[in-house]
Amino acid sequence: PEIHENYFAEVLMREYSIDLSRDPAPNLIPVHYLHAAGHGSGPNWHSIISMLSCGSIINVLIVFNICCARAILRAVKERAMPENFRSLQVQLLRALIVQFTIPIVFCVLPFFLIVGLPATGLPFGQTGNVMGFVVSAFPVIDPICVILAYSR
Repeated sequence: PEIHENYFAEVLMREYSIDLSRDPAPNLIPVHYLHAAGHGSGPNWHSIISMLSCGSIINVLIVFNICCARAILRAVKERAMPENFRSLQVQLLRALIVQFTIPIVFCVLPFFLIVGLPATGLPFGQTGNVMGFVVSAFPVIDPICVILAYSR
């Protein structure tokens, strides 16, 4: 069924003066770090704080994962265990590192580019298209990289 009402379009027009019904329609709606001149001007603190919150949570998780990887490596090196068990642990750690790195490269970095470039004032029309492709490639690339990392 076709939806004739678009409540989000009304909000975008009122808050940001973005007309979704114009031809050609806008194909990318960036995060607005500054209010439009007719809507209060100045920084949009809600967007800024939201993006900083997302970024800080991701940074904490990255640091946590790095600390865990170092602890695992130290435990594998210091504990007495059979060589085949040790090599299995190293293979599993390698697979975990790949499973940590691939989402960062194919999901988190594109997200930061898409939400961060508007803050710099740089145009990102084509970059947004490329980042959309990169994110959609993640489900294909992730298992291939894990298999390659584990098979070493």
